[in-house]
Amino acid sequence: NGVRAFAALLMRTTAPGVLRRMGIHQSLISRAANKTLRAADLADGDVRAFVAVGTPTDLRDTVQAAQAAGVTCWSSIFIDSDGQSAAEGMQRFAEAVIAPLQERAAARGSI
Repeated sequence: NGVRAFAALLMRTTAPGVLRRMGIHQSLISRAANKTLRAADLADGDVRAFVAVGTPTDLRDTVQAAQAAGVTCWSSIFIDSDGQSAAEGMQRFAEAVIAPLQERAAARGSI
């Protein structure tokens, strides 16, 4: 699908040293380096290393895990998908993922 293909593209354009630090298997690093990595080569965990996908709960968990690991900023690309425009996806993400995280942080006094 498109998400898996996008993850493969991201891996092909990421430096091998970065892929190693991310825990990507050497066979995938080699294929990414010689530009032969295909979407079908990636397991779900490989995709999730590059693309945050799932339900709002899955995405909140991903954001919180990244924060716990020391990530201090997040970049997102929204695309038209499954009949939803990029703008609609961004709005849904803001409402279903970011707003609840902000509410939790405010309740803890950590905003």
